[in-house]
Amino acid sequence: MANFPESLIPSLSLRFGRTFLTYRSQFDSGNSVRRAGRVRDLYSGILTWNEVGGLPADMTNLATLEDFLVQMQGGYGSFTFTDFYGYDASPIGRKWPRVFIHISDGTTATWDLPSKSLNTATEIVYSGASALVRTTDYTISAGAGTDGRDRLTYVAGHIPANGTIVRLTGYCRRSMTAVFADDVMDFENANLLLLSTGLRIQEIP
Repeated sequence: MANFPESLIPSLSLRFGRTFLTYRSQFDSGNSVRRAGRVRDLYSGILTWNEVGGLPADMTNLATLEDFLVQMQGGYGSFTFTDFYGYDASPIGRKWPRVFIHISDGTTATWDLPSKSLNTATEIVYSGASALVRTTDYTISAGAGTDGRDRLTYVAGHIPANGTIVRLTGYCRRSMTAVFADDVMDFENANLLLLSTGLRIQEIP
């Protein structure tokens, strides 16, 4: 899978959020019933490369972005996107609470983490509501996963039970499989999209 180019650092603070899917049924009595449409949240947001409009000084970066949009065929192709928030901070990234990793099948021992540059002094891996213990229950290999993501490996005999939801809390750059939410391809409209309204990124399961 392709990586979103690391050289394309946005000029604006990233406007990103985590979205859930909740179904609500309202009754005449005023009561309502809520149902979760999925067990995880998904990440979405907007990247903008110029906060005042006009062309950026570095046309090379704009050409790199246009080339990547063409490679992905707009919103068709999926890629690995790693959040730029805090990329130059210390610790790198920001603290992400309870990010979905996987639902255990009771047998698979190795999983990609939704992170790059995970600060292993801060991470907590939750199996259900319980915090696991690093080295006793699992190990983490920095950059060893798909497209340079961090990798989680369970110690033999410590794989969570089938159906258990596993999540990660820690300082990191959030990494995910994503698509562009837009199909704008021609140069003029693409420039307007990237420099004014922004380029929308959407995580996919």
